[in-house]
Amino acid sequence: RERAAFGRAIEIAAEALAIAAGPSEAWRAHEQLGLTHMAEYDGDAAWAELTSAIDLHLKSGAVQSPVVARLAAAALASPLRWTGTMRQLPELADVIPIVRLGLEHAGTADSEAFASLLTAIAFLPFSALARDADPGVSGDEARSAGLRAREMAKRLGLPHAESAALDALMSHALNTGRIQQAAAIVNERLELAEAVSDPWEVGDTYAMAAWLSFDLGEYELA
Repeated sequence: RERAAFGRAIEIAAEALAIAAGPSEAWRAHEQLGLTHMAEYDGDAAWAELTSAIDLHLKSGAVQSPVVARLAAAALASPLRWTGTMRQLPELADVIPIVRLGLEHAGTADSEAFASLLTAIAFLPFSALARDADPGVSGDEARSAGLRAREMAKRLGLPHAESAALDALMSHALNTGRIQQAAAIVNERLELAEAVSDPWEVGDTYAMAAWLSFDLGEYELA
């Protein structure tokens, strides 16, 4: 998967799932399937596999809170951040329990999973899921979550997580009509780009920088 051999990664994970001895082994295969589908821009399959991984881990009899938090953070990425990868968005009523479950297991100490969950919360009020239903998170609360996620990622030395939090803060600025502030946030993401190894994160950084430059009339820069 990490070498982008996604077809083979799915085959191997499927083979692992076929011989898995109960939920305690099966959830690991579902996690890898979910992450691989996400890398292939198949958000529907990623959501299905990662939520299955959560359910199976909870049934495994050896629940590990860091694992639950990690799986929840990964599952939420498709419907709340990479919405364009999904053909059929889940219901908000199915997403909120994953947010709550992740937070319950994340604890209060700094961790990548906790930072990612805060970033998911920061996207929530401006996501497509919130168009027809109250997400239970205000714009100000979302921005506060994004700021916490960014500071946590900085403390942990995780530039990809910091970039994701900045993306959420940029979304807040755009959705409240502050395009200049959004452009300034994108510039902060650009400064991080060389330190980010995740190609999705780097690609999104430059894509958003190009769109905002276009919106501001900076066509050559775009």
